[in-house]
Amino acid sequence: MAKEKEGSEASGEDSPQLRDDIEMDKILVEIVLGRKPEDSRYHPLDEESLRWWSKVEKEVAEIHAKGGTVEIPDMFF
Repeated sequence: MAKEKEGSEASGEDSPQLRDDIEMDKILVEIVLGRKPEDSRYHPLDEESLRWWSKVEKEVAEIHAKGGTVEIPDMFF
């Protein structure tokens, strides 16, 4: 039988991908709130994050231009 993982290993807290996903979610909130990359609490951002920021910023602008809204999940409040 496989031994169950304990502590942060079991919850995925040590997973680089999980940390990246959480950071990207937080950056998404900053984008929706209208912050610019230089105002991000993750500044300076690496090239990949800046490309992602630019892409998402454009998508959010397109949604707003069509009269839509982008909701921020409750987990951030």
